[in-house]
Amino acid sequence: MIEVSTVLVIDLRSRVMEAFTASVTQLPSGRLVIRKGAEIGPLKDFPDGELGFPVLTLGAYSAQSSCGFSGAIAPEYYAGQFVLAGGLGLGYGVVDPVTNKQKGDALRPLTNKKGESFSLTYVPEPTLRKLKGNSNSNFATANAAVAGFRLLARLRQEVVIEEGQSDHANAWSLKPKRGADFHPQFPAEHRPEIFGEASVSPMEGGEISPPFVADDGDEFVEVVE
Repeated sequence: MIEVSTVLVIDLRSRVMEAFTASVTQLPSGRLVIRKGAEIGPLKDFPDGELGFPVLTLGAYSAQSSCGFSGAIAPEYYAGQFVLAGGLGLGYGVVDPVTNKQKGDALRPLTNKKGESFSLTYVPEPTLRKLKGNSNSNFATANAAVAGFRLLARLRQEVVIEEGQSDHANAWSLKPKRGADFHPQFPAEHRPEIFGEASVSPMEGGEISPPFVADDGDEFVEVVE
């Protein structure tokens, strides 16, 4: 079992799918805390090839008005599933003109508007590949493309990131490193009380996240780091 302290996070809480490096720690319950390091840019700008980092995909997005969506498709019984407790630097949207920071960037617990935890999918040092989708303004064809992405994830045992709207669909595959450990050891979180937990030795691995679709945005309680 290897210890992983730095990851590349692909934020699927919006269709921009921004990527950033982050440190990661684990609570006694197995939930993870991530602290943003450096912003890398949107996934669509990444070239195909080895990423050189373990990856965590964060959450999902679904818009009822435009039928826009983004999310990660993991093979059935995929081992690398965790739950996010919260983190640092995870605000988005409104920027405070005084501090020049996004509101919600403080270290804090984090859920969506429904109070549901965001899921995290762990992919050890994957190879990224852009998949062919469709953009022909046809609702049925877009649905067929999404069904195909889900089939690819199951047949190839890869994690597939999907993004689109009612009339188009795009996808990228994350092929885990051969022989990789899907149960990494993460450092223990040093501020567990912020997330309502006592300080004890962390579990190995993590809790399995129940399936859900994240809402637009999130609700949170501000906590001073």
